Amino acid sequence: MLTVVGADGWPLPLRCRAARRTTDGFAVTPPAGVAIPDGPACLTFHRHDPRMEHQENFSLVGAATVRGGEVDVRVERSLVDWSIPAGRVRGPIDFMRRGRRLRSRLETEAARRGLRVPTYDEVRADR
Repeated sequence: MLTVVGADGWPLPLRCRAARRTTDGFAVTPPAGVAIPDGPACLTFHRHDPRMEHQENFSLVGAATVRGGEVDVRVERSLVDWSIPAGRVRGPIDFMRRGRRLRSRLETEAARRGLRVPTYDEVRADR
């Protein structure tokens, strides 16, 4: 999945038809007929077993450059891994452990931007 910023300023997620490794990232083949701007990009790779008992996910962020029928994504960094291991006990425990690690990073980033992290109740009240 390639996500770029669309012409309207909103995220534009695109399911790619192919991807191949390059020296500094990936070259992906997006769906035909979609205008893709150069700029910030996120590549998300996902796979799971047939019974959805586990999943592997990872996202890479960087910059996209359109070159003919492909989009070159120069990878700058990897985001937090949100894969879920197999097992009824191990999966939820691992998910919660990752959430705790992410919370401290979220709080640090919010403070850097002069913001605070909203609480669950605040988010639900906005609906």
